Amino acid sequence: MKRLSSIQSLIVDLAANGIRAIDLKHAVARNFPQLEEAQYQSALLGLQELDCLVGEEMQGVWFFKTLDKTRPDYQPLEYSAEFAEKIIAASCGQFVEIDVDDFLAQLDVMIANAKGTDPDSSI
Repeated sequence: MKRLSSIQSLIVDLAANGIRAIDLKHAVARNFPQLEEAQYQSALLGLQELDCLVGEEMQGVWFFKTLDKTRPDYQPLEYSAEFAEKIIAASCGQFVEIDVDDFLAQLDVMIANAKGTDPDSSI
């Protein structure tokens, strides 16, 4: 198994019995005050990729808990490409393909409006 960083080890310890995401974040920040948000998110993602940590929503609150593969009741998480596509589609809305030329024309109009100029005037 990959060796965990000190931040990841702390997260695993704190989430052993389940912990609200906000409480976990505050506890990690207390122990690593110089930690940047990207580093924290990277530590969480790394643990999830190693099947050491899982997040779940309970009663409208996001929780993290440690996965212990040595426990007799451990069941590996199941993911599929189809399930991932459903999650992405639900979170992003329906995918709509756009014409590049139309998009660039819309972008020109937005830039011109932001500058307060007429997009059809010569530059």
